[in-house]
Amino acid sequence: MWVGTNDGLNLFDREQGLFKEYVFYYTEDEPNKCTKIDAIIEPDSSGIWIQIENSLKRINFSDQSIQSFPFFEGNCNSYKRYNTSGLEQDAQGFIWLGTSDGLFVFSPHEEKYEQFVHNSLDPYSLCDNNVNDVFRDNNDEIWIATDNGLNKFDRLHKRFITFPFVSAENSAKFRISKIFGAEDGTIWLAAESGLAYLNKSSKSIEVYPQITFKKSEFSLNSLKTLVIDKNSIAWIGAESGLIKLDLKPRKFGANPDDNYPNSAFFEQNVTAVYKDTKARVWIGNQDGILELTDRYYDRQTSFNLGNNWVKTIFEDSKGRIWIGCNNGILLYSEAKDELIAFEEYFSSVVGSDLRRLSIYQIIQGKREDFWIGTSEGLFNFKERINTVDSYNSIYNNESSVIVGSVNAICSNQGNEIWIGTQQGMLLFNTQTNVFYKPDFGFEDNFIFDEIEVNSILLDRENSWWIGTNYGLWEINTQEAIRNHYTEKNGLPNNLINKLLEDKESNIWFSTNKGLVKYDKSRLDFLIYGINDGLKSNEYNPGCGSSSIDGEVFFGGLRGVDSFYPIELKEYNKSPQVLISVLEVYGQNVLKKRLIDKATKSIRVRYNETFNLHFSVMDFSFPEQNRFIYSLCAEGKREEWLPIGTQNSLTFSSLPSGTYSFKLKGSSGNGVWSENEATLKILVEASFWKTRIAYFVYGTFILLLFYLFIQLRTSSLRRSNRILRENDIVAKQVSKQKELLSYRNKNIEDSLNYAHRIQEAILVTKENFHKILPKSFILHLPKDIVSGDFYWISEKDDMVFVAAVDCTGHGVPGAFMSLIGLELFRKITSIPDINEPGIILNHLNENIQDIFGKEGNISLRDGMDLALCIIDKKNMTLQFAGAMNPLFLLRNDKLIEVKGDRFSIGADPDDEVPYIKKFTSHELKLQKDDMIYLFSDGFADQFGGPAGKKYKYRRFRHLLLTIHKIDIQRQKRYLRESIEDWRGNEEQIDDILVIGIRADF
Repeated sequence: MWVGTNDGLNLFDREQGLFKEYVFYYTEDEPNKCTKIDAIIEPDSSGIWIQIENSLKRINFSDQSIQSFPFFEGNCNSYKRYNTSGLEQDAQGFIWLGTSDGLFVFSPHEEKYEQFVHNSLDPYSLCDNNVNDVFRDNNDEIWIATDNGLNKFDRLHKRFITFPFVSAENSAKFRISKIFGAEDGTIWLAAESGLAYLNKSSKSIEVYPQITFKKSEFSLNSLKTLVIDKNSIAWIGAESGLIKLDLKPRKFGANPDDNYPNSAFFEQNVTAVYKDTKARVWIGNQDGILELTDRYYDRQTSFNLGNNWVKTIFEDSKGRIWIGCNNGILLYSEAKDELIAFEEYFSSVVGSDLRRLSIYQIIQGKREDFWIGTSEGLFNFKERINTVDSYNSIYNNESSVIVGSVNAICSNQGNEIWIGTQQGMLLFNTQTNVFYKPDFGFEDNFIFDEIEVNSILLDRENSWWIGTNYGLWEINTQEAIRNHYTEKNGLPNNLINKLLEDKESNIWFSTNKGLVKYDKSRLDFLIYGINDGLKSNEYNPGCGSSSIDGEVFFGGLRGVDSFYPIELKEYNKSPQVLISVLEVYGQNVLKKRLIDKATKSIRVRYNETFNLHFSVMDFSFPEQNRFIYSLCAEGKREEWLPIGTQNSLTFSSLPSGTYSFKLKGSSGNGVWSENEATLKILVEASFWKTRIAYFVYGTFILLLFYLFIQLRTSSLRRSNRILRENDIVAKQVSKQKELLSYRNKNIEDSLNYAHRIQEAILVTKENFHKILPKSFILHLPKDIVSGDFYWISEKDDMVFVAAVDCTGHGVPGAFMSLIGLELFRKITSIPDINEPGIILNHLNENIQDIFGKEGNISLRDGMDLALCIIDKKNMTLQFAGAMNPLFLLRNDKLIEVKGDRFSIGADPDDEVPYIKKFTSHELKLQKDDMIYLFSDGFADQFGGPAGKKYKYRRFRHLLLTIHKIDIQRQKRYLRESIEDWRGNEEQIDDILVIGIRADF
């Protein structure tokens, strides 16, 4: 960056942050006197040109050499000091510079000057010799500012064209000091006495003597400098401060009342405005004045209504003008050129009197039906039958709600009337004459019970627009569109006064902060205010209309704004968005840093809160500039978030990592920047996530690994020693294991052999079935040998059958079973013993004789059994049991015959043995009776979902279920049932079930 001062030239090195000084002198004879720098230009990358009071100098970047080209007067070499100003280089490389003695043009190739001066006899010479500025425009035209006017150099004829002021008075006062060019090619001129511009159509200079600022006139004088930015905004430096002047033409007429030169209503509070089909404009206010302006005949008529001020104006299909007031309705009689009350105009009307009501809106429905919104509900005037019907209540069962004040009405030409009231939205069905609250499907649909509706519009796309004091609502039930717009969505104000649709289907509406256009092509809101040429930013509820030729009217506190939307020219230049300032908060210290275009990234700590400030480089309406941003971590999906007009963002507690921050902005005209501003944000990790921390972690892990290796080695040595010791022990254990395996095999072989002996002693199942063909035996030993056994014997027609459960299982039970079998054979061979109770008594006595007593230890070994004797000839059954019962199933009923409650042989502890006498029971059998003898192993087995016992209740139920089916299928069902019940549980006892069908 080059900086010219009164004491020389300075070069600022941005990278090092240092200045390098260049000093120049008047002459070699005055080496100690520095020269002030008047102008600097850098036409290309080879060097710069510097203008000083007596010469032109060039600094070559290649060798840092300085060339000096002094001025000469005429053809002599005499030296003269010039007051120089203005420095430009044209496309041919010529250097143009202004002095106090004319215009100099320097040729770098020939290294000589050509001078142009004022000649009073030549109209194509300079206006004046005192040249104040030289300017080159975008077309390479050279403009020269003098004390006496503006010149443009004519290259073809090598002469100057002079541009005069509009008035001689301006020319005498206006000494041009600076020339500026706008982007559209307009030439602007600044002087101490004001601001001017070149009107290219009239080829004359027009002066801006003053501007309006906050409704006050502000004089433009003592101008020092002027800059016109890319958005045609002039920034004027004057002694009074910085002045901003928007040079773009206003979108709306600066004086909209020019269309109505005789109207006084453009400065008054307008409450109703309407342009009829004859292009007449009707305007009413709250002072009771109604004005009719006929542009075609250039005439104007006023009607004084007294206190009956105008609220709405409407034209029906017959061309009649209806005026709704705060005291009823008036109709305009064109023949009489007067206003007539509704009740007089329709003298034969029957129904409610409207003269006491305020009329807010009138629409025409089907045929000659008129719908009227009033302060006391909705009215329907049927002209064909001259009746007025009133609707002011919503009935819900036995209760009713008052409709109240109706502010807005809209019809879809069907059977529904949309009604906006002070208490929300209503729909009215004209066929059923029923009001009802609509449900539009919004999450906050209840809000329609609370908000005030000011305007309703049905657009050409069948979308309903509802303007309220709580924002704007868009509803299209056919396309499932439901939108609610507020200030958060870009509206300037949540109070929507009037909705209109233009010929391009865009939606216009008035607020208390200007007009808004919803551009459907861009799906965006454009906001207009006083700066755009509107009369006011505040408008009245319901005051507005659109004519058939497309002209739009809105009435407000300072009159009427009228315009044709199709003629508005939007400023569509894409603005530039910049991130300007970074503020970092850390440890109660605020650090600020400027961010320029060269800044690509910033670095913050993980625990720091920081702000980013940004702006849109369009200062036409900076308060309306809007922003959207995206903050995306690396590898994550980008998501854009709107923040409205907020021009800063605060971030805190961001996780460590790299983030991409992107920003887009829009101008006040709603034009978004094409390119976003980007910034990479590096959030440093906390200390425990830094490289130093990872180094410490790594060192610590290596140390732990080393200690682990050392401990592991020591442990291995100890383990080897233990292994050697264990090897010796293992060899000894191996020998013992072999011995145990040998012994175990011997025991297992012995048990298998004992099992074969037991099987040989037991009655075979084949012999059992020979005696009782219709029978089955389910015998499931727990171990190799069993303590449960069955016994059968036949003598004459008598069959002896027993199911015996010896004490314990395995080897002890097997030994007891052998003793029991032998005793059964012995006892039943005795003549005349044919009763089961007597057999059990003998069996008990023999067991006691065999085991006896040893000291005071009671006998614990014994048997639980069920014994029955079946007389096949007489179809009778005798039964005796020791602990175990007999089940007889007949006709789906179970008969239980219980045994005695003591076992064979076993006595209770610590009690003197008592005499046991077993009881015999006799039953008469019937054909197909089912007899079951069993041990307790089936009922005591654990299993099922809860791991509980099977129990006798479930056993009885199973027998009742299967007793009628085939005898072998019964056995299969019993086996499957107990196995399913047991599941993965261990069998806890021997299982024995004998089934016999009484079919002998």
